[in-house]
Amino acid sequence: MIGWVREIRRDVQLGPNKSSVALFLVPARRERAKGVAPSCLEPKAKPTDLIKILPAPGFESIFANDSEGRLLRLERRAWVWVEVPLPRGTPPIEALLGFPLATSPLELVVAVRSHDQSELWTLVLANEEVTQAGPTDTSGLEYVDAVAFLRGHHTPWCREDDRDCLAVTRFDGSTFIDVALQRDAPSRQGLLELEGNGLMVADVAWGNAEGSEVLIAAAGSPCVH
Repeated sequence: MIGWVREIRRDVQLGPNKSSVALFLVPARRERAKGVAPSCLEPKAKPTDLIKILPAPGFESIFANDSEGRLLRLERRAWVWVEVPLPRGTPPIEALLGFPLATSPLELVVAVRSHDQSELWTLVLANEEVTQAGPTDTSGLEYVDAVAFLRGHHTPWCREDDRDCLAVTRFDGSTFIDVALQRDAPSRQGLLELEGNGLMVADVAWGNAEGSEVLIAAAGSPCVH
């Protein structure tokens, strides 16, 4: 399931500088201007140890996991990461996958590392706390394949169901964020071109429901064409 849902490749190398990943918010530009100097971004949140990011439904808060398997949360009003304690016995989190639609209280499906293999777990969130955590019931139709998962969850990189999916590639020193009209569509539209000394992208996600903003977790200082 993890391979089905998340196809964005991480190019940040964890090591002594693993806490150097900052969060940036940039307007999504469908066309790159030619002959115009790139605009360098200022981080919205201080650098920390980020692996994957996932805006919650409504986009007012953002969740992330770090290399220690912890769950982090950020309110866009304050732009400060805080750790969300997990119930005792919860395995380390490897990736954030999506929020099941129409659930109350809010639930978050994650990949965890348990007994040397990846498993899906569901975290129940209430009052900014994780009140329950346990293996995900994958018997529903929304877990049949990647498209079914995307259509049944609010996810970080596809804006509507399995449409408008973000993809990240690197070429000749630049990082490109493109959009595939559908998850498996062979063609992509260019959205953003990033460059910068030492720039390494950890993850990207849509920043709002309209698709006019993109969240970028990256080490270094991205400059946008």
